[in-house]
Amino acid sequence: MKTLLNRSSSVALVLGLLILASSPALQAQDQDLRGFWAYVEGFLPLDLESSFTISSGDAEIGTSIDIEGELDLDDAIDRARFRGGFRFGRRHEIEVSYLSVARRNGKILARNLQVGRFEFAAGFELQTQLKTEDVELGYNYYFLQRERGEMGFSLGVHTILNEVTVDGTAFIAPTTGLPRAEFAAVESESVSIPLPYLGLHGKVELGRKFVFSGLVKVFELSIQDYSGSWTSVEAMIEHHTFEHVGFGLGFFLSDLDVQADLARGVVLADFSQEQNGIAVFVRFNR
Repeated sequence: MKTLLNRSSSVALVLGLLILASSPALQAQDQDLRGFWAYVEGFLPLDLESSFTISSGDAEIGTSIDIEGELDLDDAIDRARFRGGFRFGRRHEIEVSYLSVARRNGKILARNLQVGRFEFAAGFELQTQLKTEDVELGYNYYFLQRERGEMGFSLGVHTILNEVTVDGTAFIAPTTGLPRAEFAAVESESVSIPLPYLGLHGKVELGRKFVFSGLVKVFELSIQDYSGSWTSVEAMIEHHTFEHVGFGLGFFLSDLDVQADLARGVVLADFSQEQNGIAVFVRFNR
C-alpha cells in the first residue's frame, strides 16, 4: 500500500505542476479569493484492511486480530466527514477537518482471542465496536498561482482517536484439575495522540464548471509512550453547479499505524489500517 501511495502522490503532483505551469500567472488584481468554504462528505469503501492488538505488557499476552476477516466489521461502516476553511488572502488559508468512522458487528468466534486482560472463548458471540475520530487544524500557503489553478503546502496538527470495545464470554485458564471458569466480560481501550503533519495540495480548472484537485498529507513521529505514522492521498472532481454550491466525487487512499503504551507497560495497544474508497461530497462556498 505504501508503494502505491508514493507512486500515486508523485504522479498527481507532477501532473498538477505541469498543468499549472502551462497557464499565465495570476495577477494580484485579477481575483479576490477571500471567503469561507466547506465540504460535507459521505464514504463508499472499496477496500479496508485493519488489525489491532491489545495486550498485557507484564504477561506479554495479546492476539493480533484481523478486524475484517475475523470480526466482520467491514459489514457495518458509518463514515462522515466535514472540512471547512477560511481564505484570508491570495495565499493564506486556515483549514479544519473532522472525520468519524464507526464500525460494529457481532461474530461467533472461531478461536480464542486474548484482548487485554481477558481471553474471549471460541464458540461464543463477540460484540465488537471500533470507533475512529480524526481532527485536523492546519494552515495552507499557496506558493504557485496561475489563472487556471494553484498549488500550495500545508502544515498543522492531526489528532487520531481509536477506541476498541469488545463484549463477550471470557474465561480464566484453570490450574490442573479445576474446571474452566467462564464469565461475561467487556474490554475497552483507546489510543489518542496529536501529531504534526505536512502536506501538498493543488487544484486546476478543467473547464468553466469542472475543477480537479488533489492533496497529499504525511506524518511520522514518536513521543514518549506513543508512536504513529500516517499517509493520505486524495483526488477529487468537482462540478460548480451553482454559484455557492457544488457537487463531486473523490477517490482516496490512506495508511495508518499507531502504537501506544496505555498504562506504563501494563496495557499495550497496536492499531493499523489501510483503506481506499470513493467519497461523495457537497461543497459550499461564500
